[in-house]
Amino acid sequence: MIIESIEIKNVRNFESYDCEFTPGINLIYGKNGKGKTTILESIYSLSMGKSFKNSQRKSMINFEKDSFYIKGKIITDDNVKKTISVACLGDQHRITIDKKAITSILDLIDVFPVVVMAPENINLIDGSSVIRRKFYDRLFSIIDKQYLFSLKEYNKIIRQRKILLFEKNDEMIQLWSDKMAETGVVLWKKRKHFFQQFSKLFSASWSNELNGIETEIKYSPKSVESKNEFLHQLQQVKKQEILKRSNLYGPQKDDYLFLVNKAPARYFASQGEKKLLLTVLKNTECKFIEKYLGKPPVLLLDDLLAKLDNERGLKIMDMLRSNNQAIITSTDRSVMDILNQSWGKINTIHLD
Repeated sequence: MIIESIEIKNVRNFESYDCEFTPGINLIYGKNGKGKTTILESIYSLSMGKSFKNSQRKSMINFEKDSFYIKGKIITDDNVKKTISVACLGDQHRITIDKKAITSILDLIDVFPVVVMAPENINLIDGSSVIRRKFYDRLFSIIDKQYLFSLKEYNKIIRQRKILLFEKNDEMIQLWSDKMAETGVVLWKKRKHFFQQFSKLFSASWSNELNGIETEIKYSPKSVESKNEFLHQLQQVKKQEILKRSNLYGPQKDDYLFLVNKAPARYFASQGEKKLLLTVLKNTECKFIEKYLGKPPVLLLDDLLAKLDNERGLKIMDMLRSNNQAIITSTDRSVMDILNQSWGKINTIHLD
């Protein structure tokens, strides 16, 4: 799976821009503010329908314009060519695959998988539980459309139930609790299964060269196995929920833990250890997607080697080395030396 070319119109600081990519390593370099990350955002939008920077599509529109357009040409592992486009006019958007409009994100998310690693992704390690849930929810949704459907349904249910808790409507609270329990159990079962598979790949991905650092990832939800058990738990916290006007039990309270040398990475890992852990997570994400979809995702690496010495940079690049197409941004052209040492010949794109 590779992206062959992209065409961008009115996206952030670009009025019009297009470029071509090679199947291997592509380095986009230039000064800050030239649009390197915007290119990665645009590629990501072809995969997920929106930027990895902001969930609102309209935020990507050039401030002097009222719409944007992105078109990418994709080549599958079976050598089938596809064209994906994303257009946005204010709050309206249109996504097409081979000129046919799609009506749901379900029709897009597994067509052109990508994995992005950007500086802000360090929040996966030291940020809130919400960020970690979103990471795994997105990943599990890519490989299982039923998971995405259940997740969307569950989020709709808890939003409605929260309104009813505010109104103290006992009869309707019970009705929506029933729906919440049914869908919540489905989500927990799927999360447990997929995380178990992800955890195995993570353990296998941790490089032998890094065996001086012990890492572990955990998922330990306060889950139940049946709808009736879920309803029992809701009954136990019902008074608190009405008092706080909030859903206090269910998959929306899950967290995933990252440990380094048996201590929570969020508090005790160094910045270097966090970056290595993040690299292994992203490497595992690639393998997980390929395992379930049967096609390697495109790697989008935004300013990956910033503030790293050559030795650590080489170590990270070695960990990420694979048959995946990679598109890497940097402000420093000398990054080419690190890439050449690790991955060989690369294609360079210079933004003036």
